[in-house]
Amino acid sequence: MNLIRAERLARDLMWEYDLFSRGWDFGWNRMVKTYGTTYHIQKMIKLSKTCTPNLTEDQVDNVIRHEIAHALVGPGHGHNAIW
Repeated sequence: MNLIRAERLARDLMWEYDLFSRGWDFGWNRMVKTYGTTYHIQKMIKLSKTCTPNLTEDQVDNVIRHEIAHALVGPGHGHNAIW
């Protein structure tokens, strides 16, 4: 997926889930084996600039929603029942 479209999608979904008003922001990283990451201390959701171009729009949407879920439940939950 195009990086500009992916960032627009991420920001739109983050607005939808009210993350910006809670101090969260979006960014990019250069990870090669991880599509997305949530950084609770920095309040950042990041997508991989390396991996994103190889994904479909549906896959990127899924990665973003996955990271938003991590942001919403807070640190320390990983993929447990609360998450």
